[in-house]
Amino acid sequence: MDREKALSKINKLMNLANNEAASEGEVDNALRQAEALMRKFAIDMSEALQTGKKPAFDWQQDSTYFGQGNKSNPVWYQWMAVAVADFTDTIASNIKDVQGAGVKFRGHSDDVVFATWLIDCLKEQLRRATRDAKCGSPENRETFRKAFARGVVIKIRDIRKQRDQKLPGNALVVVNTKIVERDAHFGEAKYRTSKARTIGDATIYQKGIEAGKNASLHKPITNQSRQALN
Repeated sequence: MDREKALSKINKLMNLANNEAASEGEVDNALRQAEALMRKFAIDMSEALQTGKKPAFDWQQDSTYFGQGNKSNPVWYQWMAVAVADFTDTIASNIKDVQGAGVKFRGHSDDVVFATWLIDCLKEQLRRATRDAKCGSPENRETFRKAFARGVVIKIRDIRKQRDQKLPGNALVVVNTKIVERDAHFGEAKYRTSKARTIGDATIYQKGIEAGKNASLHKPITNQSRQALN
């Protein structure tokens, strides 16, 4: 088999794997064969998807708002939104319209539903944690909020790393296929980077970090619910 025939075979296998009528065994076998061919012929997912019929994904975009009348999103809210987008395989972007400032998530429909729910859930958890921390001054409250967001970023990064390490190769093929197609449909995600540093009162900052790392990431039940993580 030459490289051209391998590409054709990979596409047929991926189409079978994304066929709703295929059994679980057929999907697993197709993904394993596709992954083996991609390794053998050094074919990456983007190249494989350029030929043949591409798997169909239900793309969607939806927005959620930080609060009515807000002119911009606080930096800690933006940090959490980007972390949520990475965790849910979506793309996050700031928005501002007549309803105020917020964030838009784009990606597969189930992932977008999860992302919009999770950012709202984390915002509420942060609100309660800030109240319970009894930070005192406005400066300390802002320090706590930023630290909480950093704690969430750390937790999501660690969970994502563990998840990717535990996923079998065929499952990673499915995830990578979705991300490649997502970027082809919406464009690649572009985020600004900022340095993580202790801000303000060190004790308040550490409390915020721990509170963020203890935040719940449970997903609400849907038809295609993934395993809840906490």
